[in-house]
Amino acid sequence: MYEKKPWLKLYQHVPKTLDYPRVTMYEAVRQSANSCLDSISYDFLDYTSTYRQFISEIDKCADALAAIGLKKGERITISMPTSPQGIICFYAANKLGAVSSMIHPLSTIKEIEFYLNVAKSRFVLTLDAFYSKFKDLKETTPLETLILARIPDYLGPISCPVSVMIKQSESGSPSRRMDFLGTSRPHSTSGQTGIYSTYFPRVSVRNLSSLCPPS
Repeated sequence: MYEKKPWLKLYQHVPKTLDYPRVTMYEAVRQSANSCLDSISYDFLDYTSTYRQFISEIDKCADALAAIGLKKGERITISMPTSPQGIICFYAANKLGAVSSMIHPLSTIKEIEFYLNVAKSRFVLTLDAFYSKFKDLKETTPLETLILARIPDYLGPISCPVSVMIKQSESGSPSRRMDFLGTSRPHSTSGQTGIYSTYFPRVSVRNLSSLCPPS
């Protein structure tokens, strides 16, 4: 059915496809940032960052991740609320050609164990408040490196450095081209299946880049 695509006859003047940019998520956000470097990229609890700062943080995070061994094609699990560290890490991993596995920060220990084994993640980013959920999982999962972030690092006037790891990183990590049709982000979900069953849909680089093409 899909090969014949009978629905196309109903499109009338709507194009059958769009011209999707063949860029990674990191390349897309960097291209967009270049046109508005001093504009606000995000606002988190009254802490604001310009695109110039945002790109700089992504690059520093990528340098730090590369320094601790994250390589192209590897997985890093990000278990964070919607906070700057999670967003920065997502784009930094994408710059390196690594795959981000996104999981809910309130997942139980058994759920986290399952997610890490399915994703085969050697690296995890989470909040220091959730350390107890991850500390004993090295024995039963591929986890080797646990990176802890703190919400106070991004709280307005009392803002601290992103982390010691990022602050001390050396610059110069190269961007790695990802397979345009390859996996960019597997994430855990129970979807709308009507049963309590977790599965991992995979999202390609093309899927995500098409959602937010560079301006």
